[in-house]
Amino acid sequence: MKRVILLGIWLIVGIELLALIQRDHRFVLAASGIALALVLLKVRRVLGREPEPAVDPETDDLGDSLRRWLSTTETTIRWSESTRADWDRHLRPMLARRYQIATGQKQSKDPAAFHATGRMLFGDELWEWVNPNNVTTRSGDRRPGPGRVTLEEILRKLEQV
Repeated sequence: MKRVILLGIWLIVGIELLALIQRDHRFVLAASGIALALVLLKVRRVLGREPEPAVDPETDDLGDSLRRWLSTTETTIRWSESTRADWDRHLRPMLARRYQIATGQKQSKDPAAFHATGRMLFGDELWEWVNPNNVTTRSGDRRPGPGRVTLEEILRKLEQV
């Protein structure tokens, strides 16, 4: 806005100087009036424009992240309350990975230590649901999975590590 006004003033002064340099001074007033009209039209156009809303990209990214997290969490809960096959296919690999990250134990390095640490951390009953080698059948077991309560208990134990 300041730039438009400053350029407008320079335009008016420039037109007046050009008109004064000419021998015929009767056009000075008309030329200045035209320049002033152009500047005022530009100012009106700038002031009449709707201000563009400032889009904060971080806010939108945070909203998207929150929606993805919520969707993932709801899906995880549905899998925990579904069949044993869904648990084996989706939750067991995720829980085993989190166990490996939390404890630093890798099954490929020392399988005995891997299983012993798992039993100590979770207990025999919960370790049955985390152990990546305890998948009963790949074809699809339609028995019910352990449920949300078991998932919560496993996650609570992983948080304590």
